[in-house]
Amino acid sequence: MHQLFKDKEHLARLAGLLLAAFVLSCRGRRIRPLLAAAAGTLLFLALFRDPRPYLTITDNDRFLVSWEEELTPEPLPPPVLPAPEPAQLAAVLERQQQLADQMRALELARQLEQRKAAVVAATVRDETERTAAVVAMRGALLADLRNAPTARRAFLLREVLDVPVGLR
Repeated sequence: MHQLFKDKEHLARLAGLLLAAFVLSCRGRRIRPLLAAAAGTLLFLALFRDPRPYLTITDNDRFLVSWEEELTPEPLPPPVLPAPEPAQLAAVLERQQQLADQMRALELARQLEQRKAAVVAATVRDETERTAAVVAMRGALLADLRNAPTARRAFLLREVLDVPVGLR
């Protein structure tokens, strides 16, 4: 370690102070190069100079590892189920078959109801379209009868195209 620094804690504190000064000095401005270089150098010396003391295992680390091992539960083995008897197995298979048949019947009933609903919807849609067309024609006819020249033309066409007077 350099003669300038007494120990690693002193070096780390000084690096922290320089880093804080660096952060405060570059807030909203350009970075001051000398301060940046000093903070970077001190951080490098504090963190990466000699990694061996950081890699040793202490008693406290051993205690933490053993404590974590005690708290970690062992995985439980899968439960062993007894083999089913043939009569039980046959009953279960019969019940599954009944449920499958019931599901098929319900699916067919659902499809039939969907078809019926589609037919009803188409019928309602057709009736709505017809009603709208009738209302539109009625409105157009009434508008034509309110217009005098169109009303005269309608009476004339009735006389010409209707049953002759002698046959009435």
